Amino acid sequence: MFVSDDKLGCVVVDVPSLKIAHIIPLRQGADEAIFDKKAGLFYIGNGGKKDKSDNSSISVIDVKTYKEVARIAIPSSNIEMMAIDHARGLMFANLRDKNQIAVIDLATRTLKTIWTVPGLNLITPMAYDGKTQRLFVIGRRPGKLSVIDATNGTLLSTAGSVDTADGITWDGGNARLYVSGSEGLSVFHRDDADHFTEIQRIDTKTGKVSVYVDKLKQLYIAHARTPAGPAALDIYTVAPDPIAQAAAKAAADARKKP
Repeated sequence: MFVSDDKLGCVVVDVPSLKIAHIIPLRQGADEAIFDKKAGLFYIGNGGKKDKSDNSSISVIDVKTYKEVARIAIPSSNIEMMAIDHARGLMFANLRDKNQIAVIDLATRTLKTIWTVPGLNLITPMAYDGKTQRLFVIGRRPGKLSVIDATNGTLLSTAGSVDTADGITWDGGNARLYVSGSEGLSVFHRDDADHFTEIQRIDTKTGKVSVYVDKLKQLYIAHARTPAGPAALDIYTVAPDPIAQAAAKAAADARKKP
């Protein structure tokens, strides 16, 4: 198991024994990370304000050799969530202090461009739909979903969301977004490629981080102790979306026709 640690860097944990097997030193402030299973690489944002610097790095960790094989320079002091476009070999990263989105070329491991999108503020969670090449970015104060064209950085639509969000999942099978924040869980239905409607909001008892397991159709949200009860891991069962199911069936039937 690979863990980003604020002070140690990248910590490799032996799962059976739960002991630290390796420590890969990085700059101070290691935080947001994303694992590219296809490439066998673990990307970790580090440096920035915790490193008393106005710039950050995205370290590229080879999970087989336990080594940092590259370090991508990013002109930001606060890298937040990242997303990967395998088809085009790109990575997107939220630069929260700049209210911008970095676009990184994974082949050359260099910064390709930076998008300044109107209306972004304290952007933190990010998800990506490769089929439509749409980025879903969540900001704070106020909580807001921004749908962005991932080919050129154009803002396509916005919608109100829970505030202080730290988690997001794109559920393509049900055409939904799940956004978790301290104010609750926002469930968005996709009306078309560029527009979403919030269809449900659930109390998460301050739980901000969420993980969706598609095979189990379950969403997991951990929350701290509150006056109402102890710390816990809440498990939500995700019901299928009949509209999305009907659309998928129609598309499958169309493909079968000569």
